[in-house]
Amino acid sequence: MSLRSPRHQAITTTVDFSLFNTGFFIEGAVSEDSAFYLSGRKSNLPLFFNTGEEETDDDGELTGVIINDAPDDFDAQGKYTWDVDANNVLSLSFTKAHDSAGANFNQRAEIALKSPEFQGDAKFIRSFDSQNLLWDHYAANYQLKLGIGVLNSEEKLNYGRQQGKQAGYYINEHSTQYTYKGRLNYVINQRNQLIVDAAYFDLESNFDYDTFQYICTESDPDCDINKRDQIKGQISTDLDSYFVGLNYVTELTQTLQAELGAQWQHSKYSDETFVQPRLALNYFVSDTSTISLKYGEYNRLQDLDNILPQIGNPLLKSQTSKHTTLGFSQELSDEWSWSAEGYYKTMDNLPLALDESQPDADLLYSNEVTGTAYGLDLLVNKNKTENWYGWLSLSYAKSERTNERTNITRDFYADTPLVLNAVYQYQFNERWSGGFNFTARSGQAYTPIIGVRKNPDYNERYLPVYGEAFSKRHELYHRLDIRFERQTDFFGLDAKLVFEVMNVLAVKNVNSIDLDYKKVHSINDLIIDEQEDDFGLRPSVGFSVSF
Repeated sequence: MSLRSPRHQAITTTVDFSLFNTGFFIEGAVSEDSAFYLSGRKSNLPLFFNTGEEETDDDGELTGVIINDAPDDFDAQGKYTWDVDANNVLSLSFTKAHDSAGANFNQRAEIALKSPEFQGDAKFIRSFDSQNLLWDHYAANYQLKLGIGVLNSEEKLNYGRQQGKQAGYYINEHSTQYTYKGRLNYVINQRNQLIVDAAYFDLESNFDYDTFQYICTESDPDCDINKRDQIKGQISTDLDSYFVGLNYVTELTQTLQAELGAQWQHSKYSDETFVQPRLALNYFVSDTSTISLKYGEYNRLQDLDNILPQIGNPLLKSQTSKHTTLGFSQELSDEWSWSAEGYYKTMDNLPLALDESQPDADLLYSNEVTGTAYGLDLLVNKNKTENWYGWLSLSYAKSERTNERTNITRDFYADTPLVLNAVYQYQFNERWSGGFNFTARSGQAYTPIIGVRKNPDYNERYLPVYGEAFSKRHELYHRLDIRFERQTDFFGLDAKLVFEVMNVLAVKNVNSIDLDYKKVHSINDLIIDEQEDDFGLRPSVGFSVSF
């Protein structure tokens, strides 16, 4: 994803205020050949929390959670472009984001009842910042783009800190990546062009940890099933990779366009090399209708938790996949359009977590999971004409994973067969506009709890016994948000009032289940707690002014 170019206009500043966020946006021309924008946003959530006091639930019962540092976040981004001359453009951009939260979990907290090592103070911090310099050169028959960027990211988790007892546990991760990219788009003639891409990623990651080892992947219903001993250490590793890609785009006939290509990639960490073909065909049925066929092969390095020394298996191969899509799109009159696309995807060399009953459990992970995903996406879109616009999308999808060691195939944890989204916006008059955003999806797969077992690490503490993985589904999820805007004046300045209600129907959507640990006191107490997404009816009023 890249930031859009700034607009050449008089410098304008917009300041936004709402119950949940405060932000600003500045954009405009610096000179005849340069422009910029700068934006920032800060959460107002800390204003709604009382730090140092134990939280209560909807029934007024103490939860065992004391907020030390309220959930907070901010982000900023900016871009500056300079049209050096008719053939060259320089761009400088940056992005930055920071999230944090801190709490104390006492003996009443659900997380401490399930995993007592979490009892005490906990602090979470996640941040990243990036800077990028890009040069675009335009010539008569080619375009050359060169860029360099740096990305710093950091994530810290400290938990289980108890005064006078122990320093607690921690997981700290910091990484720095330098990226060098280039693209040459060469127009051979009116019907043929060649695109050459190349990039080098210089990535170094550092880990510092004192925690418990959980051997699990996204195919496991709960990491507590395969918890091992406490581990402590430091790891520094280079994860450099690079690729070169070639794509040849040609018009075979007036109605058929083809794109043939391949990408050569190499990962220094896993010492793997891939040559992966890419194919795209566009058949123009008419001036308004197109049939598209695409095929491509892809790969990615395993998650670092699965491949780093001491905490994973460095010998794991990279994940690979093959994608095929077939689609149809059509432009209609009055700014209507629609499209339908079907896809089929296979995945190989996914990680398998090895429990201690396996003869090779010391490897921690193996490449013995495969997967498939297929579905159909339908989109109907109406661009704004006169006084309204909107779109409707409907998706059917199926995703499965197969344990090649046991030859058992199950639904993927994120498998959600049907998803419906609808957006509608209406301009009532010069000052008032309003609309809604509705989303609904069939229940996500989850693993039922069929019993209770003793926690092997803590006396008189208990853990779930799970049934068949991801064999049940939550109820239908749906949410309706409405929003109205009124253009107004504020001391002669352009301003806007925003009235918004999220989850206007106050639907309580269940997103997970677990034991009710406060009520479980023996292996005979199979008491389930359905946990909602904690997104109740949420009204908000906002105000923005531009000058």
